[in-house]
Amino acid sequence: AEIVERAIEEGWDVQRAALAFAQAVRDSRQEGVTSAPAGHTRSHEASCNARSLAASLLIGQGLDPLKYSLCNGRGTPSRADALTEQDADLGDRFSSLSAVDIVRQCARIDTGKNYLDPVEAMRAAVPGGTLSYVFGTNVYARLIAGWESVGDTTTGWCDEEDVPNFLQQEDISISADAALKALPSGGTAEHATISDKHETYKIGRYAKQFVADEQDVISDRLGAIMRMPYEMGAAAAKFRPDLVYSIMLENPSLVADSTALFHSASHSNLGTDVLGTNGLKAAISAMGKQRENNHVLNIRPKFLIVPADLEWTARALTASAALAKMFADSNDPWYSQLNLLAQEGIRVVIDDRIGANGVVDPRTDTTRTGSDTAWYLAMGGSKSIRVAYLRGTNRRPVMRSFNLTEGQWGIGWDIKLDIGAAPMDYRGWYKSTGAG
Repeated sequence: AEIVERAIEEGWDVQRAALAFAQAVRDSRQEGVTSAPAGHTRSHEASCNARSLAASLLIGQGLDPLKYSLCNGRGTPSRADALTEQDADLGDRFSSLSAVDIVRQCARIDTGKNYLDPVEAMRAAVPGGTLSYVFGTNVYARLIAGWESVGDTTTGWCDEEDVPNFLQQEDISISADAALKALPSGGTAEHATISDKHETYKIGRYAKQFVADEQDVISDRLGAIMRMPYEMGAAAAKFRPDLVYSIMLENPSLVADSTALFHSASHSNLGTDVLGTNGLKAAISAMGKQRENNHVLNIRPKFLIVPADLEWTARALTASAALAKMFADSNDPWYSQLNLLAQEGIRVVIDDRIGANGVVDPRTDTTRTGSDTAWYLAMGGSKSIRVAYLRGTNRRPVMRSFNLTEGQWGIGWDIKLDIGAAPMDYRGWYKSTGAG
């Protein structure tokens, strides 16, 4: 019953299932396999499986199996794939095995044979399904660990969406002239009018692959093999902030009016004030004056985005006064004035991608340089930059495994991230070059 359950869960083909059933029948007929009524035994076949070997490799790499899921590289793991306490318990038995020993166990599970020669074991294990699960689980775990190790300063102020395909998407906003007008006696009310504008965007696919050559596995270079998916996961996590800040530095033209996102004359959202009390107040006022159909939008910025050189200036400007004067007639040296800017509740975002060294645009691999004096105000949400992902990817990189052929021996994995970004509205933004 246990083998049947495993065969269904892991998607065995007929040949593999037949071999496993035959081996189980032979083992059950061997003398001495049963224990005394009061004793308990655990057969090797019952404890050594794809789940326990995957857990053992995680343990050997210093990872907690209970935080990860079984993955063969043919899709994103589901909740049912999560490794269990039992898997971790069984995996402890095999956690000290070398890479070659793990390959031998995978080949034995798939074929029912014990391979002494490491090359033969590798050649037998690669076509089977067990090795894909064991290595795939660990590669995916390393990928996600790398992904989660990188902070993203665009989280919270960028708009996010999942799209169904790679075609051009449209963000259509309705502008209604529905203001009530005076109606004289006997007159006819005017018709409300509606106009629309739109911005376009689409996602692209960005990918990389790496392989574990047969020689690397036989040489037991597991540590080197597992470093690569971690680095790829970290690189994938950096992609979004690299993309968003590249767009800010690019200052692209909007589709709606064919004008640059930051434009002093047409959009009234580009200034030159240095970051200070007066400059910040002027920028907030400029955003509050933005209109649509001549109606005030009362936009208030929620984020102040600055390079590293302006971090402490930004924090000082937005921090609330912690001390107050206790007595009106005393000369209190710790007296601090009320900070009106702090009442705005603006959150400071620091990222030196917009600094003088700039950022490499992941779409073109070109460097977009910024400035150590420039700063930005953003409303966030729908009037910010929209980041789109392919639906069903969980907004994460997706991994796939494959076997090496045509003169190559080993296994490989490729990783893709389907993502795109574009600005949606200039009125939720303000930029100052800080030039004074």
